[in-house]
Parts: sequence; C-alpha cells; structure tokens
Amino acid sequence: DLLRSKSLDRNSYDSGDWFNPLDFTGQINGFGRGLPAEPDNGARWPYMQPLLADPTLKPSPDDIAAATAQAQDLLRLRASTPLFRLGRADAIAAKVTFPASGTEAAVPGVVVMRLDDTVGEAVDETFRQVVVVFNATPGQVRQRVPGLVGADLQLSPVHADGADDVVCTASWDAAAGVATVPARTVAVFVEPRR
Repeated sequence: DLLRSKSLDRNSYDSGDWFNPLDFTGQINGFGRGLPAEPDNGARWPYMQPLLADPTLKPSPDDIAAATAQAQDLLRLRASTPLFRLGRADAIAAKVTFPASGTEAAVPGVVVMRLDDTVGEAVDETFRQVVVVFNATPGQVRQRVPGLVGADLQLSPVHADGADDVVCTASWDAAAGVATVPARTVAVFVEPRR
C-alpha cells in the first residue's frame, strides 16, 4: 500500500534495499533508481530505460498517500461484512452467485458477484446482500443485474466515505436493476437489513 517500487524488475529478490526501498514516511518509493539486474531483465532494458527515466511516472508523496488510503479502504471493505469472509465451501456455494454471467445482461470486461445472505444461515446482521461490480473496461458501464430490479442497494458506506473519488460516483438504479460503475473500478453495493 506504499506503492513500493521494484523499478520494473521481474525478480528483485537479490536487488537489495537501495534498489527496493521501503519508506514508511511515504515520501519516496524508489521508482527509477536504475535499471534492474541484467540476468532477468536485460532483454527488456530498451523498453524499461525510457520509462524509468521519465520523471512524470515517479509517484509523488500524494500518490503514495492516496494508494495507502485506498488500500486501507479495501481492508475496511473486507471487514465491513462477514459475507466477504464466509470461510466454508458450503456457505460460499450457497450464497455467492454471478447473476449476469452467461446471460444477455453480460457485458464483456464486467463481472457481477452477488453475496446473498437471505440464502442459508444468515451471517450478517447489517446487510441482506452485497453486490460487487468489477468493471475492467476503459469506460463507464451501466450493468443490468438480473433478478435485482427493485433491490434497495446503495454504495457501500466504506466507498461513500472513502479515499477514492472515482468509486464514489458509482450508483444503483433500483427501478431498472442497473449499476453504473466508472472505468476500471470495482464498486460494492449493499442492501441494509430493515
């Protein structure tokens, strides 16, 4: 979560602390300290050198802080519901589905995962269900989720109050059963128990 850099090295195990610094102050991440070791990387040096020399690619302390805050949000998301920590194969098989997969609603580059706590033994006192939309596409998507028209979903409070300004723009249209999710974003929607 500190954007620790290995300067494009595919095997930095023996590269040492100078090449692989871990700066807990978040001021540097070591990107561009030099070309990685030749044995594993020499064939790619012509591609690596201009990238490593480009000062605009070096993360700033603000970039490092943003990455840390967003990684902390991911940990808070995981802790926000036992549905993300089912732990048993039978519970996973019962509660986890991919409702758009293999249907006309499927959008290439988008995966919808539903964790339904109304199936089997309830594990979450706060949420009835969680819907996660993974948008790996380069553009915003409107993803219809079969079976969820009228569902009272809202963006997870962790996202709504989190560090990522992009995911905060994700939304749920209950009347249409459609999630709108920005490009290259994972959005978590929850349905509170009433």
